[in-house]
Amino acid sequence: MPMPVLIDTDMGIDDAIAVALALSSNQIEVAGLVSVGGNVPLEQATGNIGRVLSALKLQKWPSVGRGLDQR
Repeated sequence: MPMPVLIDTDMGIDDAIAVALALSSNQIEVAGLVSVGGNVPLEQATGNIGRVLSALKLQKWPSVGRGLDQR
């Protein structure tokens, strides 16, 4: 049975690759993705999650959340 995980991500290119690999794994279930500011601002990270998931053409998206802007 796959282990459910929640991924917090700034969804830069490194995270996009890691998320794509995680979503293709049969050992884990990506239960959700939460955007955080980091290498890119929070708003861009949130938009990037949608762009990456759209590009992967998944049948079912994991839950997606937006972190708090701590500025």
